Amino acid sequence: MNNNDDEDFYDIFEKALLLGTMQYVFSSIGMSFFSTNFARDDETLQMGVDMFTSYIKISILWTIILLVVFYIKYGVFGFILILLINTIIVCWIYYSYMLVFKITAKNNNLQLPNLRLKIRK
Repeated sequence: MNNNDDEDFYDIFEKALLLGTMQYVFSSIGMSFFSTNFARDDETLQMGVDMFTSYIKISILWTIILLVVFYIKYGVFGFILILLINTIIVCWIYYSYMLVFKITAKNNNLQLPNLRLKIRK
């Protein structure tokens, strides 16, 4: 690997990381704030989980778009890099929000809501 390859690697990694972190933008519509501060009944907490479900669907679409773009532009390396970065980010966001929902349900004596990922007709 020569100097040019190193620059290409860092350039690709930088772009992948930047575009991957857009997942945070999609997920940070205040859902955590909403859930912990406004979810005082089962119905409201379920609405928060439903909003989170919408984010999950958007994140899957975003990841697929980035996979295609990076595969076309950088080949298999770009594909794998985007897949790895987005998987880590989405899993961390998923875990974080599920923890928030669990804590909110426990603190307010609510039932843990259902995560409904099916596509509605």
